[in-house]
Amino acid sequence: MPFLHPCGKKEPWYKRKEELSHHNGWRCKIFQPGEGYYKGNWIRSSKSGKGVEVLQSGYQYEGDWDRNKKNGFGVLSKYVPNEKAFHLIYIGDYKNNKKHGQGCMHYDDGSIYEGGFKYDKRHGFGKCWFADGSYYEGCWINDLQDGYGMFVQANGNRYEGEFQNGKKNGLGEFYHLATSQRQIGFWENEICQTSTIEDIKFRQSAKQPTPYPIQISKLNPRVSCSVFLDKVEELINNHHQYWKFSYNNCPKGVPPSRR
Repeated sequence: MPFLHPCGKKEPWYKRKEELSHHNGWRCKIFQPGEGYYKGNWIRSSKSGKGVEVLQSGYQYEGDWDRNKKNGFGVLSKYVPNEKAFHLIYIGDYKNNKKHGQGCMHYDDGSIYEGGFKYDKRHGFGKCWFADGSYYEGCWINDLQDGYGMFVQANGNRYEGEFQNGKKNGLGEFYHLATSQRQIGFWENEICQTSTIEDIKFRQSAKQPTPYPIQISKLNPRVSCSVFLDKVEELINNHHQYWKFSYNNCPKGVPPSRR
């Protein structure tokens, strides 16, 4: 009969009222007392989708959201009153409000990092331009250089080899720019334990073509030269495999701009 209600359980009226009370869809601005405001998409009163959050501290995040958390791709910047402009802090992937995935980070001291992140820490392959003019390209674990990488000092000297906990540890090659020499050796906590030095091509163009003064007092006599020589071939093989991957997938370039 036409006057009968359709069969099935009817949703309570308070459930319908509750659903209507939720923020859904695009909202121009929702202000958060004492914090700032959010402008973007909502799903059931949760920031979800695309949106911009501006905080009173000057920080601004623009990107993807999921249930009130930064998830996906986003850009974090901070407003500088003296310059009346926003400075880029981070651009890249997020997971549960943390930098996670691939991204580029600009630090307060002027350093720039571009590469992998894992829960707010540098992790995986990455490149870092330090404020003092030095440069690192290689593996990171738990925010420290760890694994195979290359470190170029501000004066042009270059180390290629193994790192552990942010320090030179293991087999490596050190290139001395001033003397045009290559030092192949074994490092422990930044100190070379044993090594050999040889001239490299175009040594006649070096500024100071003299033997590099090795700190004999810091050499470790316990390190066997035979063990060291046996490991040289392993170092060379790792060197070729690493740079083949590095230059094919992550070519070196100039530091990214902050604006």
